[in-house]
Amino acid sequence: MPVSPLFGGNKITDISAGMKTIANFWPYSTTLFDYIRRAMPWTQPRSLTDEEVYALTAFILAKNKLIGDNDVMNAETLPKVRMPNRDGFITVSQTRFRVTVCS
Repeated sequence: MPVSPLFGGNKITDISAGMKTIANFWPYSTTLFDYIRRAMPWTQPRSLTDEEVYALTAFILAKNKLIGDNDVMNAETLPKVRMPNRDGFITVSQTRFRVTVCS
């Protein structure tokens, strides 16, 4: 199974896009922080301090040119990062459901 790269990626135009990356697919920067906090390092998940997780999150976001190289990343600044695909998902409030009961 191919591994998605951490950096780069073309804009996703439809669901069949070949390479989904952090920069072109993930809708929120907080999702990246949460994933890193829960899963890294893979040999010892949840062993990083919050400061280390913020630093790694900032590094990945900066490499993707989503923040500046010297931007500060913390609980206040992280949610303010606007991810390119933030509006690329359909939320439940945007859909209408029709329920048909069969008996």
